[in-house]
Order: sequence, then C-alpha cells, then structure tokens
Amino acid sequence: MNARTWMSWAAAGVVICGCHASQKSYAQSGLPRDPAAYFPKDSVAAGDPPTKPPTASESTGKGSGDIRLMSHSSGGGKIGEASTRVCATVNGTPILETELSHAIFPAQLMDMGSRFTEYKKASLERIIDIELLTQDMNQHFGKNPGGKRTLDKLNEMAEREFEPYIRNQVKGLQLKSEDDYKTLLRTQGLTYDGIRAFIQRSMIADEYAKFLVSSALEQIGHRQIYDYYLQHAEEFTPQADNYEWEDIFLDFSKYPEPQMENTKAKAIDIAQRLRAGAKITEMFEFDDGDGRSRAGRGTGSHPHQIQPPEVEPALVNLKDGEVGPLVVLQTGIHVVRMVRRENAHELQPFDARTQKLIREKLQEDLIKRERKRVMENLRRKALIEYMEPYVR
Repeated sequence: MNARTWMSWAAAGVVICGCHASQKSYAQSGLPRDPAAYFPKDSVAAGDPPTKPPTASESTGKGSGDIRLMSHSSGGGKIGEASTRVCATVNGTPILETELSHAIFPAQLMDMGSRFTEYKKASLERIIDIELLTQDMNQHFGKNPGGKRTLDKLNEMAEREFEPYIRNQVKGLQLKSEDDYKTLLRTQGLTYDGIRAFIQRSMIADEYAKFLVSSALEQIGHRQIYDYYLQHAEEFTPQADNYEWEDIFLDFSKYPEPQMENTKAKAIDIAQRLRAGAKITEMFEFDDGDGRSRAGRGTGSHPHQIQPPEVEPALVNLKDGEVGPLVVLQTGIHVVRMVRRENAHELQPFDARTQKLIREKLQEDLIKRERKRVMENLRRKALIEYMEPYVR
C-alpha cells in the first residue's frame, strides 16, 4: 500500500481511533460542546481529580504507581476473542492484544517497516490512557443515580457518533459498502463489534478528559488574547495579499436571445442585491458554475492564483464587502464580491475574527498541556503492568 493511499486515509479521518485528544469527538452529531451538558460542574475538580481510580491494591496488591513486568494470558476481555494474550494491566484490568489490534486498524494494512513496532507501542499507551480515564469517570459518576444518568447519556452519544465514523472509514478505505468494511475486518481477524467497542470507549474517554480540563479554559481572557496578538505580530502579517471572495457565474447559453444583453441584465441585478447585503447562498439559483460546491467562494486566494485569471483585476482594489465590476468572458459573466482581504506586510486588525483565531489557538495549546498533566496525575496514582514484548 503506497503513501498516497495512506495520506488519503488520514484526510478522510481514518486514524488510530478517530478521537485523539486534539480531535473533536462527536463533531458531526450536533451535540452540546459544553462539558457541563454531560457532567455537573461541582462533581470533579477539573484537571485535578480528587480521588484515585480503582487500584490493583484493592484486588491484587498495593498500587504505588510502579510499572512492573508480567507475562500471562486472559480468559476473557472487553474486545475480541474469548482467550487472548494480555499486553498490560491497568489497576488489575487487562488490556488484551485483540483490543490493541482493533485500535491500530487500518494501519496494519500498510507496510510501515520498523516504524510499526513503535506505532503499536504508542497505540497501547493510548489504550492505557482510555482505561485510566474510564476508571476515573466510573468511580466519580457510577455510584449515584445522577452520575449513572450522565454515563447513560454519554453512551447514547457515542452510539450515535459511531455510524458517521464508520461511514468516513468506508469512504477513506475506498470501499463500496459497510459490508465490504466488515469483510475487510474479518480478513484481519477483527470484528465490527470490536471496532465499535473501542471507538465508543475512546469517544467517551476523550469527552471526560475535556471535562477535566474545561475549567482551565476560563483562564483565557481578553488580556491574554491581546498579549498574544502583540507578541506574535508576525503571525498576523501576511507575506502576500490574501483574498477571500465570492463568485457567481452566469452562462450566456442559459439565457434567451439576445443572450449577452439578457445575461448582463441579470448580472447587474445580482450585483445590486449583493451590494444591498444579500447572502451569496441566495444567489445560487442563478449560478451556472460550480459555486455551490465551494459554498460560493471564489477559486484562488493569492495574486496569480485567481481563477479564471480575468477575474483578478476586478479584485485588486476591492475593500471588504465591496462588489466588483462585472467580468465579461466569452462564455459568460462573473459577479464577484470581496468578503475579506489581507494586504501583504500589513498587520491584520485586532478584530473579532483575529481574536477568535487567537482564542482557539490558546485553547488548543492549553488543552494539550492540561490533558498531559491530568494523564500524568492518573498514571502516577495507578498500577500499570506491562507484559512482553511491550516493556517500556
């Protein structure tokens, strides 16, 4: 399998589990993004769980946070076959090799050479994180009716999100149907239920992790955003002109004789409506090009990249929100409007759009740091035992 195919999978969302910390689980489900929608705000101190997850000391010995080496097999598990090799245990709970195999699908289809071993070990660490988060969440929310309702709600959401995830994998793998996907799983010794169990556990664990770090996001205020803007001015100073523009194309052949006059009359009408504030989507019924597929956006963002090239002179002097002169070609007429422009070597204004971009970047960085701290805390309290050949 070549690198291009692998990159196409990545672009389609075909990844180790589909829900890494940096990704948005439930992104397509329309579910609430506020963690408080699932978790009561006073239930756990965000980013600093006040109590330990269940430790091996409660069943097999004292859990000190040490990592010890063992080697044995299990007669059962969460995912996969009835009997399978154990890769690791987390507070006495086994992580089975079948679960790891489901976690790395479809990477095992690719010839990664020596990198595959490290990839597999990193995947095991991801599963251990999922188990730690799951244990901590169940301890906090599994002991009372309100907490159980929270867990039920999360399970329902993960169930709903799983189907879009599978559709993305089917598309990314260039398969024709879900049945073909299940057949491919069987050729790898995997099951559809195993994929479902792993992905849904991953989604729920990631949502809980977001809850644990959510209060830290409140630290990001206007002062922090403005300081970042001042200290990173180069990020907001483009090296080339950048155009965000809209385009409606009217094809002469779609209009009655005299075609040019009738087409131009409609183009003038559209231009007037756009100047009056009409949305580009309201003009789609008149578009004879492929504007719908691009949400009305014009093709090309920088000088000498604009398509068709004849449109560029009409954009050069436009300000934000302005409609340009009609661009008449041999085949039809383009009506263009500048949405937003950024001039080369000119600092972008500290407007709502810039502030939103900075806030999102600061939030992303903070979430990564806080999540790392939370996981280090959970691992420090836990007893994690690795089996051969997964010794750290």
